[in-house]
Amino acid sequence: MIDAIKQEQAVALVMAQQKVSWLAAVRIYKHLSRTDAAKMLNITPESLARIEKKG
Repeated sequence: MIDAIKQEQAVALVMAQQKVSWLAAVRIYKHLSRTDAAKMLNITPESLARIEKKG
């Protein structure tokens, strides 16, 4: 449980420091490329980029 809280805090910190959407922050935190993250979400990398910009 503590690990999950620490992960959430780390993602929030990345969001604040980098001024990015939560989706981009998770991708950065987990060291995923946009292509890999898009495959996991079953969307195109271009769609993921648009979603990240809206965040």
